[in-house]
Amino acid sequence: MLDYYTDRFEREYGEAKEEFVRLSHLFKEVCWYNFETACRTWRQPWRFTDPDSTVSVDCMQFTRKWERGCLMEYGRFPVWYEGPVRDAPPLPPEIVLHELRDAREYMLACQKQISAPYDWAPGGKCYEELCRVTSVGRPCQCVESNKRKFSSSEAV
Repeated sequence: MLDYYTDRFEREYGEAKEEFVRLSHLFKEVCWYNFETACRTWRQPWRFTDPDSTVSVDCMQFTRKWERGCLMEYGRFPVWYEGPVRDAPPLPPEIVLHELRDAREYMLACQKQISAPYDWAPGGKCYEELCRVTSVGRPCQCVESNKRKFSSSEAV
């Protein structure tokens, strides 16, 4: 049973890693695009982008669906913008950077979960730490010594 959960968490980690890599590539594309659109306003002594040069950014869209018992993934790469630099709309990299940070956090959280079935099972390192700081796994320490005991000899 533990292997079932480990395999499941490994798959989730693999998918999270793929998403992180995709967003990393998209972030690089957006940074270059942003650089080209920012250069169009530069003046001497800095080099500026030729306003008639072409710039483009492609999107990434992935969908999954089951076909014949297999989970298939399909990718589309529609063009977000393609045209002269002078007409290019701004695309701040912060938008993708926010998504990239969230994807990285989730990927790292998934990576920790891979060993969770063994770590939290009795005998695992996390379980042992939990037992050390709480009363988990210890026999019940009922407060019998503080209970009043009645007997007929104590009655007056």
